[in-house]
Formats: sequence, C-alpha cells, structure tokens
Amino acid sequence: MPVFNCATRQRYNYYVRESIDVSMLAPMPDTQMMNIHCRIPRHLLTNPELNPSLKILEEEVYEYYLYSLRKGIGKLANVCDVLLIPV
Repeated sequence: MPVFNCATRQRYNYYVRESIDVSMLAPMPDTQMMNIHCRIPRHLLTNPELNPSLKILEEEVYEYYLYSLRKGIGKLANVCDVLLIPV
C-alpha cells in the first residue's frame, strides 16, 4: 500500500470534494436521516434549545454522505493513481 505524503492527501481530498458536482450524485435516501433520528432520544429531538445542534448534525450527515459517494467514484476512476504521477 503506498504511503501518501501530506500534499498528496490534500490534493486527493480537494479532487474528491471539488471535481464531482452534487447534481451528479444520487440523493440521500430519506430513510437514512429517519434512521439516525430514531437513534436520538425523543426528549432531545423535541428540545427547542437543541434545534441548532440537530440542524448541524443533519448538515454533517449530508456532507459525509456526499463525500463518501464522491470518494467511491474517485476510487472507481483510479484518482489515486492519477495523483501519484509526478508532474
């Protein structure tokens, strides 16, 4: 397994995040967020003081979902091999 230096890893993450547009990705299934909400106690979900935290959690889940799809596409397209070619 190749060892990635910091610059290569940053470049890889940049290409994974920026080269694939959101419109090209499958939408996140509604059931995924519902499954996450089912694991949070109801008294926390209904607490108005925690609404901002819940919104942040939902945004993080969505961003991680998109990142994992992009990363899968990047691996499929051998993005790692392209990045290891010296320029």
